[in-house]
Amino acid sequence: MNVAGSPDKLFVVRDLNSMVNLQKLMYTKKHFNYFTEKIVRQIQESSEVSMINLEKLDTHLDSSGRPVADETLNETKRILHRILDFEQVYNISEGNFSQSSSNFKVNDILEQIRGLTESEFKKRNIQLSFDLASTVPETIRASHLIFRQVISNLLQSICAGSVRA
Repeated sequence: MNVAGSPDKLFVVRDLNSMVNLQKLMYTKKHFNYFTEKIVRQIQESSEVSMINLEKLDTHLDSSGRPVADETLNETKRILHRILDFEQVYNISEGNFSQSSSNFKVNDILEQIRGLTESEFKKRNIQLSFDLASTVPETIRASHLIFRQVISNLLQSICAGSVRA
């Protein structure tokens, strides 16, 4: 009751525009996520098929074609690893990532990375070598994906900062 003795009326007016815009955004995000996952899978499958075909081609090449095929195979492997890295970052941003630790040999991961980055370093006249301190254990327990990603990113930054010779 108000001062005049009549009942008070409460009006609730909500701006539905923000709710509608939020719903549209969520719908768009859902479709974008689906599209992103689908395109990553397609690129990943194409890279894997290319790698298989290049490995088959290797036996039919002469000495002049072998370096070209090796370089193409190496670049295809790099693309595949970058796709996997993108997928990992995407999963983290979507909250779909669970970090798992496992035992792995540091040298094995470093050799994988060398195989993926060595050609880029050679193009820039940079010799790539790893010199581990004696205090670094041979096997460690951690996420090998994150370890590989950190080392790869460091090497790519070094390579990107150099001038081609």
